[in-house]
Amino acid sequence: MNSRNPYDLEISFDQHVWLPAPKSTYRPIVDLIEDRDVLARIIRSCLDVASEVSSHEEVMGQKILARLSPDDILLIKQKVFGGRDDVSVDAMIVQGAYVSEEIRSKMGLSIVNPPENIHRMQRGNIYVGDTYSANMVGSILKKVGIEFLSAGKYLDFGCSSGSLTRILKAAEPDSQFFGVDPIKSSIDWASKNIEGATFKVSNVEPPVDFPDGYFNGVTAISIWSHPFINSRPPRI
Repeated sequence: MNSRNPYDLEISFDQHVWLPAPKSTYRPIVDLIEDRDVLARIIRSCLDVASEVSSHEEVMGQKILARLSPDDILLIKQKVFGGRDDVSVDAMIVQGAYVSEEIRSKMGLSIVNPPENIHRMQRGNIYVGDTYSANMVGSILKKVGIEFLSAGKYLDFGCSSGSLTRILKAAEPDSQFFGVDPIKSSIDWASKNIEGATFKVSNVEPPVDFPDGYFNGVTAISIWSHPFINSRPPRI
């Protein structure tokens, strides 16, 4: 079993979309929506928002970087970027997390990352979490005028080993974050290594183990391309 592909499926050319292996019982999640009009409305509503957020602002990265002092920022630029000013916010927080434990602590980040046998969508030697998806979430919420609530509860559905959850928590430390995923090894790792968030193993199919109306918001990044075991798609 491939650590990037815990469902033991073939991987597409870009290694982001997992395709069913030959004679597999897995089905793409879009096949679970039998009413194609419903599927079309879902896709159109997503595209309407996405088309207006063509380039993601570094919204969450800016919130994390804002907790550093001018001296901290100068130190990162001098130590990592040769004093340059033309450095992206994400590069500052990712590289800055490796400059010192003090800077890392101020930003609420960790450089502890899953080993090869634990699933994670991105791999790299310099990594603090999924800043790209976090900024995508932040940019879209900013566009539609929604802010994270202090003490609000937010679920990362299909969180894997917590790559997105950890960045959202760092950017919004006053909010409560939860992550669910059917891959137990990923959840076990996240529970032991990511502070300030709650992780639970979920079933492959609904429901999740939380009361109705428990969350103020839910993220679900890169789950539509994942297949589900189901001999016959249920009606939605």
